[in-house]
Amino acid sequence: MSGALIRCFVAIPVSSEIAQLCTDVARAAHSGRSLPAENLHLTLAFLGDQTRDALIELNDHLEAIKCRTFSIRLSGLGSFGNSLHMAVETDPELLHLHESVLQCIRLAGMRLQRRRFRPHITIVRGIESALNRGFLQIPVPQATMFVTQFNLKSSTLWPDGARYETLSTYPLQLQGWSGQADDLADR
Repeated sequence: MSGALIRCFVAIPVSSEIAQLCTDVARAAHSGRSLPAENLHLTLAFLGDQTRDALIELNDHLEAIKCRTFSIRLSGLGSFGNSLHMAVETDPELLHLHESVLQCIRLAGMRLQRRRFRPHITIVRGIESALNRGFLQIPVPQATMFVTQFNLKSSTLWPDGARYETLSTYPLQLQGWSGQADDLADR
């Protein structure tokens, strides 16, 4: 086993359009610390601190996931504790990807806290819980995003907030394409 622990998570990156929308809504909250656009994501699983060897094994399993591309839709604002987030509608393809990631985590021998999956994109941290309810009234335009990949990311905590690094990217399969070269022969 390698010694150093790496704080990690598996997530869907957000598009530039969704990042801009999240930034605009966070700015309207006038409180807390808005997350930078490059840190916005939809967490599929938080892994906590893991060894490099465990992450290598997890990577092997994540590379084998065969899920199709899909769309997600924002469904308004929500809050957990002192954070404000954009809620994401539950979608069968999103749930399938989430379950596939959890299966890979189990196959890699990692244990996670069992939590209900509530898809969201955190946009503000450090707001007072009592104020959250007022923030929930900020109007949020309907928006969708096409999901084409997910990432394994590391997270390093700093006084001014977390810094993320993409360790690996996993593309999803285009709808109607199996990933085989033969699929292109007839086109």
